[in-house]
Amino acid sequence: MLSVIIPIYNAERYLRRCVESVLDSAYPEFELILVDDGSTDGCPSICRDFAEQDCRVRVFRQEHQGASAARNRGIRESRGEWLVFVDADDRISRDLLSLIVREEHRALDLLFFDFAEREEELSPSGHTGKVWLYEGEDVAQLTERTLVPRPLPEGGAVNFISCCGRAYRKSILEQADIVFSQELFYGEDRMFNLEYLFRARRCAHISAPVYFYAYHGDSASHSYSPALFENHTALAEKIKTLLTVQGRYAALEREYASCVLDHLVSLLVYVVFIPGRETSERRAFLRQIWVTALFQEALGHSWESGSLQRRMFLCAFRWRLYFLVDWICWCVHRWRG
Repeated sequence: MLSVIIPIYNAERYLRRCVESVLDSAYPEFELILVDDGSTDGCPSICRDFAEQDCRVRVFRQEHQGASAARNRGIRESRGEWLVFVDADDRISRDLLSLIVREEHRALDLLFFDFAEREEELSPSGHTGKVWLYEGEDVAQLTERTLVPRPLPEGGAVNFISCCGRAYRKSILEQADIVFSQELFYGEDRMFNLEYLFRARRCAHISAPVYFYAYHGDSASHSYSPALFENHTALAEKIKTLLTVQGRYAALEREYASCVLDHLVSLLVYVVFIPGRETSERRAFLRQIWVTALFQEALGHSWESGSLQRRMFLCAFRWRLYFLVDWICWCVHRWRG
């Protein structure tokens, strides 16, 4: 059996369409676990309605603790061999679950699929997709792509950071005690995927666009929160510890540095140099960055990887050309706004 887990928090506008896309799956033998993480809108009522209409739907409600806690609750309550995570504002295709349970996938530890750029591009029922297998040393490529996301294979549309658009073996999660870190509110998916990949022996990429990610500007992952500094430094430290424990830090030092530099760029654009930030606050954040060893070490690799734009942006920061950094960030915010 399959377990589909949806963490829910104040997603009333999108939840019905999301749940309906799962219940419309061509493969019927699954349980749908809805974990309401303390919603204050109409989500509890919507969850109850679905549970009354379909016996495959199981509803759990808890005080608001964040997406990681909700997903972890779903893992604990699940009864399926395969676990699939879906966010409450996204949708899946009718054939996602059918592709997971194909006979030739019984010996695999991880399945991951392409994302659809538009909802109408979700694969139709009966779509199979080309399959790429990764086992042995080839699994290391997936770890590298999780640290430095880029298509694998060329032209693929896999999201290497997200836990969505994938199928995980519950037995591996239980044996290795892998859960989503509740200390993080951003990047917890990446940490979860890295931990899982170090335990996975055989993985497969199926080139079927089965998951549609609905972008919303008010999403928590796009908020400008000062807490991002603590989050990003904690995430970088956790990743470094994991790589060290697995004996992979030396081999992946360059990829790790690139990952940390992505976090640094995010901090500069969305925390330090946001429009309206007080000069005193900006200086305080800059002092924190310059005294944080992991950022200093990563900056030593700033010209080795990443796009030309990122390398030039980080060069301006290293040379403390803050007027230029400020102007670039202002352009980014104006373009997004």
